[in-house]
Amino acid sequence: MKKIKATSIFEGIVIGKPYLRKQKEIKIDARSLKENEIEEEIIRVEKAIDDTRYEIRHLMDSLKDRINKNELKILNVQFMILEDPVFLSDVKNKIEKDMINAEVVVDRVIKKYIKMFKSLKDPLYRERANDVSEVGRKIIENLLYITPENEDIDNKIIIAKELQPFELLKFYHDGVNILGIITEEGGKTSHTAILCKSLGIPTLIGVKNIMYLDIDPNKDIILDSRLDKQLVILDPKEEILKEYKIYEKKYEEFSKEIDQLKVEDVSTLDGEKINLHVNIGGDIEIEQLKEFKCDGIGLLRTEFIYMENDKFPSEDEQIKMYEKVYSALPENKPLIIRTLDIGGDKKLGYYDMPHEENPFLGFRAIRFCLENLDIFKTQLRAILRAGYNKNIKIMYPMISKVEEVVRANTILEEVKKELEIEKLNYKKDIEVGIMIEIPSAAIMAERYVEYVDFFSIGTNDLTQYVLAADRLNKLVSNIYDPYDIAILNLINHVSEIGKKYNKKVSVCGEMAGEPIAIILLIALGIKDLSMLPSFIPRAKKIIKSIDLKEIKKYKEKILKAKNSQEIKKLITKLLIGVV
Repeated sequence: MKKIKATSIFEGIVIGKPYLRKQKEIKIDARSLKENEIEEEIIRVEKAIDDTRYEIRHLMDSLKDRINKNELKILNVQFMILEDPVFLSDVKNKIEKDMINAEVVVDRVIKKYIKMFKSLKDPLYRERANDVSEVGRKIIENLLYITPENEDIDNKIIIAKELQPFELLKFYHDGVNILGIITEEGGKTSHTAILCKSLGIPTLIGVKNIMYLDIDPNKDIILDSRLDKQLVILDPKEEILKEYKIYEKKYEEFSKEIDQLKVEDVSTLDGEKINLHVNIGGDIEIEQLKEFKCDGIGLLRTEFIYMENDKFPSEDEQIKMYEKVYSALPENKPLIIRTLDIGGDKKLGYYDMPHEENPFLGFRAIRFCLENLDIFKTQLRAILRAGYNKNIKIMYPMISKVEEVVRANTILEEVKKELEIEKLNYKKDIEVGIMIEIPSAAIMAERYVEYVDFFSIGTNDLTQYVLAADRLNKLVSNIYDPYDIAILNLINHVSEIGKKYNKKVSVCGEMAGEPIAIILLIALGIKDLSMLPSFIPRAKKIIKSIDLKEIKKYKEKILKAKNSQEIKKLITKLLIGVV
């Protein structure tokens, strides 16, 4: 029996037969071309690129009603590579110049692109190297008429060096039931990880050298991706297997119980209400609002409205979308609309952002809006008009200075005056809040209280800025830790300021939906959590199982802990029997 520690992407317990997915190396033979063969070779490569483009577009079209649009955009990146005239020109020119067959040329051009992307500082662009590699492989397969092998993957646990997004979505499209996924490589924020979460596949990554181990495909293995376990058990002993079969059954029962909580109202054992809001970033999540009873929308990421357009959306287009989102909520529940947050890892195809060495520390979010007043004012007008007679609020992202809030509020008042002059209905008493995601805003939270009505702590960015660790960078993924003592002390500080001045404080990062974090944040005085809709039932299960007075007693221990491991250990004990 062998136990191997790993990193969990999506929680679950799975017992099943393994399928070792070894990607075969494609043998490419170089062949010199005669002058009269060049045109034919270019036609050949154009057809292979067209075929690859068709495969990706067909898969995207087939899945558009079954999967979140944001996740399908992962394939769109690959589609855009195939549409890139520079890429096609590079391939054609090299065939003409080197007078060599298309397979070799595509391989060389793709390797050049991979090297270029991997050399970039921005981890988002480094991630593109995988997309380029996958596109190149598919073109070469089409050139050589290599058809995919029939793989016996159904009802098995896939073990691979790395699984690519196209492959995973193709399995999903074909109705293949994947029990679980274990990979050697990949990051928590990789495209494949995002898809595994969305598809609900228990997944472990970072299992070093698992492809080189002697794994019997006919013997059951155990994948335990629960946050307090995160391990693979190979060749388990009979008693361990029996034990895990009980765990697996309990986990299934737990999942059914959680499913029933979708539409229930819950409170703590001592009758305290913890507000559970949802984060919305696309049409699929808007649809999910009908399934999951929540206390409102704590974060509407308006970027998706801009990113799905081929130009900046008009005032009327935005009003229509905000009203659509609001209509999906139970009566009078709040909708918090975050103003446009582009830059960093979010780009618009129709707007050229200035080149920056580090876009995550650059011209993004409120900084962009304050320099592009026509875009900002259009959005504020739309929010104010959509908010008429509705419980709609405004939130500014990426605030680092009080002056930014003062200026944004001044612009908001100017917009109100314009609407007044135009005799248009709008929400006059709209509440305004800010995202606390930059350390300066967290430290100086008290300075903001006279200008805002609420705070929302964005733990994703706050963590990467406090610890100087890019959450998309695999090289520092061990440093990026939202449970770090420094982060928790800042959250506690903002929570205390909120209590002192009667300002609501919520947490809306990925952390807010994690079982350990839910108890941790409640202990620090946070009573408003905002998460993905699918995380709501599990959060309800935790909340109805705890006593608020008892949980608050852990606050001092949390803030005085030596490290995040000690904190996780402490909170995990409280979760035994709950999740």
